[in-house]
Amino acid sequence: MSENKTNSKEGAFTSLKGFHRAVPIILVAVSVFIALCFITKNTGALGNFMSSVLLGLFSAGGYFIPFFLLLQAFFYPSDKQKNRVLSRVITSVLAILTISVLVHSIANVGQELTFSAKEFYNNGINGIGGGFIGGTVAFALTKLIGTIGLIILAVALIALYVVFFFSSGRRAFSKVLLSVLNFLSNVFSKIKDMFVGFRKQQSINKEKRKINKLNQEQAPLFDD
Repeated sequence: MSENKTNSKEGAFTSLKGFHRAVPIILVAVSVFIALCFITKNTGALGNFMSSVLLGLFSAGGYFIPFFLLLQAFFYPSDKQKNRVLSRVITSVLAILTISVLVHSIANVGQELTFSAKEFYNNGINGIGGGFIGGTVAFALTKLIGTIGLIILAVALIALYVVFFFSSGRRAFSKVLLSVLNFLSNVFSKIKDMFVGFRKQQSINKEKRKINKLNQEQAPLFDD
């Protein structure tokens, strides 16, 4: 079984021709360079510029870019055979964006979000929030589904990305997708029930306060 997998991977790589054989090596080199940009200042003006821009756009999500580039390099031969290169690139970008959105949401739980492109970007450079892109998307989605709803959605999407990257079968991906959707449905249903129960309890407490106030106002009359 393991020999078959090894042979299939070797076959996928040997099937690459021309420039495509160099792509995995280039991706690894770029990945290492970007990682070094985050670690040291000895990467020149280009390295300092790249680290500032990537952090400004994605904040903590930018740190995951080298990791996803390594995954692209590892899976490139088989993806090229199965015509999945573009879908993996799109998924990688969405995964980085989702991580930025998640970090921004967690960092701002319980706070009133205000939109400021400059603040998002500058905070991202300092590792705060989700950067300009992550912060902008988080701001828009928070207005729609709230901070807690956005955190749940982001975690579910990250789980889907993990399944996509490490599952070769569409059936497994579909199965997990259905499970995640079912989980989200149950979570939102429970949140809705809690909200309805909370509103109902508020109404009951309000009626009790009205009755107590009315009794207090009527008490002196009975005393007279």
